[in-house]
Amino acid sequence: MRLSGTLLVLVFAVGCVGPARTTMPVAACEPTLANGETPAGEDPSPRWYGNGRLYTGVWPNGEILADPRFIAADGSIGMKFAWWRAPGVGRAGDLQITGHEISTGVSIVASIPDGYGQRFQATGITFPTEGCYEITAQSGDAQLTFVTKVTKVIAPTPTA
Repeated sequence: MRLSGTLLVLVFAVGCVGPARTTMPVAACEPTLANGETPAGEDPSPRWYGNGRLYTGVWPNGEILADPRFIAADGSIGMKFAWWRAPGVGRAGDLQITGHEISTGVSIVASIPDGYGQRFQATGITFPTEGCYEITAQSGDAQLTFVTKVTKVIAPTPTA
């Protein structure tokens, strides 16, 4: 299962660089921080967030720093999220993800492709704008909710 642990590291490595933030302010937000809950069979990571039944990775300090590679022409921000179910939780294909920006209520768009088994599920989430989002995943009778701040950043300028 090292492959999925590697995927988690790759998904969050992009957020570890230090590009400058845009000047557009994002409302005060209290994002969810990682709690270290690790899915069975996966490598421990300081980015894990879970409740013993569902798990995902959260960005450092709970803030997604989206550089231009992740910003679409319409200004929306697309990010990949990996999810794990504990053994016996839900079934393949039943994961649902909903979410909204807390101050405006604008909804996210979740892309949940077919073809994954009961344990692991790769997904994509499109955030329409910067902001503070509450995201909820559900599989069977298990549910996991977290809050994340989404901020557009300007890629760092190379120095000579």
